[in-house]
Amino acid sequence: MILSIVTIALVAGLGYLWMNRGFFSAFLNLICVIAAGAIAFALFEPIGYLVLEKAPTTGSMSAFSGAAWAIGLAVPFAVSLALLRTVVDKAVGANVAIKTPINYAGGAVCGAAGGVITAGIVVLSVGFLRVDQDFMGFQPVNYGSDSSLVRSSSLILPVDRITAKLYGMASETSLASDEPLARWYPAFADVSATLRMNQGGGAGKNTIKKNDFQVIGRYTVGGDKSSLTSLLADAWTAKSQSVTNIDGQAFPPTSHLEGFVVEFTSGAKEKNGQVVFRSGQLNLVSESADGSERITAHPIAVVTRAQLAKINYARFRYDTRDLDIASVNGDSAPKMGFEFVVPNGFRPIAFNVKNVRYTVPEGKAPLEYPTTAARDAGIKDGTLLKTTVDPEERGVNTPTPTNSNNKEDDSIAVQNFLPNRRVIQDGQQHGLGVGIPYVTEGRGVYGSQELDPRQVPKELKIDRFEVSKDTVIVQVNVSRDTRSSMLSKAAEAADNNATPHLVSADGQAFEAVGYWYEDKEKIMVRYTPGEPVRAIQELVNEGVALTKSRADQTLILIFRPTLGVELVNFSLGNVEVNKFEKPIKLENTQK
Repeated sequence: MILSIVTIALVAGLGYLWMNRGFFSAFLNLICVIAAGAIAFALFEPIGYLVLEKAPTTGSMSAFSGAAWAIGLAVPFAVSLALLRTVVDKAVGANVAIKTPINYAGGAVCGAAGGVITAGIVVLSVGFLRVDQDFMGFQPVNYGSDSSLVRSSSLILPVDRITAKLYGMASETSLASDEPLARWYPAFADVSATLRMNQGGGAGKNTIKKNDFQVIGRYTVGGDKSSLTSLLADAWTAKSQSVTNIDGQAFPPTSHLEGFVVEFTSGAKEKNGQVVFRSGQLNLVSESADGSERITAHPIAVVTRAQLAKINYARFRYDTRDLDIASVNGDSAPKMGFEFVVPNGFRPIAFNVKNVRYTVPEGKAPLEYPTTAARDAGIKDGTLLKTTVDPEERGVNTPTPTNSNNKEDDSIAVQNFLPNRRVIQDGQQHGLGVGIPYVTEGRGVYGSQELDPRQVPKELKIDRFEVSKDTVIVQVNVSRDTRSSMLSKAAEAADNNATPHLVSADGQAFEAVGYWYEDKEKIMVRYTPGEPVRAIQELVNEGVALTKSRADQTLILIFRPTLGVELVNFSLGNVEVNKFEKPIKLENTQK
């Protein structure tokens, strides 16, 4: 209601303003507004992608990343409108004499029309920010009775939908282009609203970079004669799922399922180290065979890891409001399969992850599963996600793993206490996020004598890294004279773009989530579960560079692998630096 009042006031205010300035001036302003809106929608994606690519991922400037799509729409509109108005005012310096009633009426109409477009772009732009999903009392998309996403409300004066519809139609008519807005965004007004339906009610991560995910497969379930009801069942839940489209209507009974298999990188992770999605953050745009109609659908289910220590997969339904489906904590490159309902006769053209588009290639046939039973078998044996499933899930006997604390290798420590018995005093965290007695996230720099445990009162001690119930902290000392040294002959074979990781017996690779660096002058701490270390060069860029000529340097990489896995080596990229003499079984939780 509040946003409705604000938009009505804005439109009425602009109508009144231009009524007093006269019809001719108001008409010229309307032309400028329409042109500025067209420029804004044309530059929306290029500028949004540019901001995503260039915005820093840490520090105060990282806020630009979360505002990328808002910037992509609002900035070109404001700049182009200012420039157009300047040019027009210089070119047409005088008004045109028109009879007073017509002058006032025409000015008011043109002013209000320009106000609708301006208010529409403001509402759409603000909607892309990390604001509450019911920002100012307005939530245009919500959950239906079956937990499907449906349009639930509208502004009293729906400036957002009017503006999106206007430029969508124009992109195929008077402002036609080879890549029309209407094709890729058939429901532009819904996009920002659904993106805000994320973890934290709008506070969660609402953007992702192009290189943070890769579509590695596509599949379909069902044929031309399949019943949609039968396709909404699976081997994990006996009850059939109920789903509707964004308009709250049932899908055609002969619809089929389209699935997309995605592999995510560390950049897609939330601060807790997991990749988390609600259904509103992904959508699939499909087009009819003749290209005359497009529809948008949101996922109804996700295929992802089902257990922590075992590589096995299951299908999870989006059948509950505000449901977060997450990757296994500690999984460095999680794979997920997202399923959508698509009416027969429609072909997917765009798969969007947090508004970043993957264009579905034409002529490339998907993997076809005629029945849900065939699909479920593909999930269980790993073929659907093109991965290796835990042998126990395939009925293969495996030897009992050897349990070892790896005492012979002092470069490995399975503990979450700060290295070298160091202690940080609460109130002096120097940029680190803390919650006594834990370092929760962030970066900090200290003097070499600053973290003496004898000088910190017990009630103010921060002496360990925070760990979730399903992960374990493992510290790997990669300093000069250790078995895992990054200065060893084995490590010299890796280039600076190699990623440091621990490798498990079943092939999982766990990236470092931080480090502890000490020399005679300083101590540097980084603990960022949502932003793992992706390359050796990244350490160098942060001033953490080991050299063989210095004996005072200590560098410990902090890993957070999954509880229950068995670690077998430390590697830099595909170069094995330290193969553990005895596998390290992570079977104890940490406090």
